[in-house]
Amino acid sequence: MPRLYHNPSCSKSRQTINFLTEKNANFVEVRYLETPPTVSELLSLISRLNTPLPTLIRTGEEDFQRSGVSVNELLDPHVVANLINEYPILLQRPIYDDGEVAVIGRPPEDIFSFYSSSNE
Repeated sequence: MPRLYHNPSCSKSRQTINFLTEKNANFVEVRYLETPPTVSELLSLISRLNTPLPTLIRTGEEDFQRSGVSVNELLDPHVVANLINEYPILLQRPIYDDGEVAVIGRPPEDIFSFYSSSNE
């Protein structure tokens, strides 16, 4: 079943939840700040990502600066997975993962169009 990784405090996440609900979509809601994905789950998610790996990280967050990880290191899936596992707030959101492709909803319309085209 598709998963939506999101933060209920994020307006983009809420827009995506509303869109999927209006479409009567079946999906599992993953509140990644409450239940952070494991490194293994993150590596699996990364393998399905439809955008460059560094876009998965919120580099403007203080935790990213504190982590000591450089932007160049964000090209390594293991570095990214471990970083998100340690600092879940760094995961970009929302992310819609249908099990084959994972789409970051920045903007949410990216998820809207992916969902619409894959459910025609």
